[in-house]
Amino acid sequence: RTLSNNNERAMDDGTKSSRPKSDLWFSRQKAKADEQWFEQFEKLKLYKDTHGDCMVPNSYTDDFSLRDWVKNQRFQYRALREGDPSRMTEERIKLLEQLGFQFCVPAARTGPKPKGGEPRAPKPMP
Repeated sequence: RTLSNNNERAMDDGTKSSRPKSDLWFSRQKAKADEQWFEQFEKLKLYKDTHGDCMVPNSYTDDFSLRDWVKNQRFQYRALREGDPSRMTEERIKLLEQLGFQFCVPAARTGPKPKGGEPRAPKPMP
């Protein structure tokens, strides 16, 4: 089959579609990304069942992809709230909030606790 236009593609039934190949590619990529998001969401549910919360620590080594995904959800949430490009959606926010996910968490304390058991105050930002 020959096509008269690069933006047309042959359909299995011999007809032509004016939909660019890139639309189909983007549609498939979005479906794949959504599937991967829900796979990680299911992992987060299991984490919560085991640990009692959704606070996957930076030091979590049992599943690096889950740890990184959790960090990325917070990043995507901040980007959305600041008006920057983001893959976060209101639907995803609701699902995560229903699970007990916290988008805003205090920065991790660095270094050991000082003697006396009181946590050290965080370093001021420059």
